[in-house]
Amino acid sequence: MTTAEATEPEPSPTPEQPTAADGTDYAACGDGSCEVAVSEPVDLELDGFTLQVTAVIEDGVDISTERGGGSTSAGISGGYCVAFLTENGVQTGCYGGFVGDERPPVPEAEPGVLIVELLDFTAGTAILRITSL
Repeated sequence: MTTAEATEPEPSPTPEQPTAADGTDYAACGDGSCEVAVSEPVDLELDGFTLQVTAVIEDGVDISTERGGGSTSAGISGGYCVAFLTENGVQTGCYGGFVGDERPPVPEAEPGVLIVELLDFTAGTAILRITSL
């Protein structure tokens, strides 16, 4: 009588953690330009205002800003997305078609506009590029 050898199932691959130029050094945003990895709610102090990542959702983030007397909120998720936030409102758009490490160009920053780009979202971590003047 022979015994069958028990075989261990191969572990399923886990998604590779995305990387950001500034990692989780949120103080790098202080000058109004950074690329950070976010996996939980965090307040980012920028030149003259605060950007809050209020939630990390299934495939993106919910964000809110306070500047002067106004506040603006937006959700960005699913592929490459960009949000243009001002004291008076928000404009968002999401785009597909980027492959691998290919990155979209940085949108032109204008005075009074905060640009938040969702560059990647993998394994519960969002890569955000933040630009303001």
